[in-house]
Amino acid sequence: MIAPDRLGHGYTPPGEVTVAANAQQLSEVLDALNLKRVTLVGHSYGAPIALALARQQPERVGALVLISPLAYPAPGLTRLLARLVAWPPLEWLVTRILLIPLGYAVVELEGSRAFAPVPMPHAWRRMMRAFSLRRTQLLALAEENRTISRELEGLVPGYAALRCPVLILAGQHDRLSPAEDHAVPLAQAIWGAELNLLDGGHQLHWTHPDVVADTVRHATALGQAGER
Repeated sequence: MIAPDRLGHGYTPPGEVTVAANAQQLSEVLDALNLKRVTLVGHSYGAPIALALARQQPERVGALVLISPLAYPAPGLTRLLARLVAWPPLEWLVTRILLIPLGYAVVELEGSRAFAPVPMPHAWRRMMRAFSLRRTQLLALAEENRTISRELEGLVPGYAALRCPVLILAGQHDRLSPAEDHAVPLAQAIWGAELNLLDGGHQLHWTHPDVVADTVRHATALGQAGER
């Protein structure tokens, strides 16, 4: 399994933080590793990146596994904090003065929503608190959040043209990308897509790891069968 950091996350420099730029970076990673055909797994914001690459380079994508996907410009995607840090004086205040307390508060708020209806795991809280201290990561998250609705509008018309196997996992209690706003209509838009609605929230790879692993294996087998 290969898990590259998105632009602006981890130690990857931000550059242009958009779905299109992330898809281009992913293509370059696959080129560098000499990978001709892969199963792409995209969670949340990673799903539109995977969808974009599958649309641009269908010969390279054997299958898609989309977990708790963002797929449509539904209401409520853009958070207030993302809009605020776009204004330089507030960006300076947030990322230079309030970074630690605000970062911790966002971890608690967003983490609770992401894992609902189950408690947030301690390991996830510890990891995200460490990430919240990185100014570049906060700004990357804000930029992604500000631009995602516009980018999804551009992706929607291409969903019907996808022909690789597409397996979608979604939580019935997802409060960040509700299944009825994203996963359900996406499965209806893509010919032959399989949708599995689970008793869970947004972080299915944490709460349902065995289901996710089995789904990836199944998708990979379907993609390999399609090569013959």
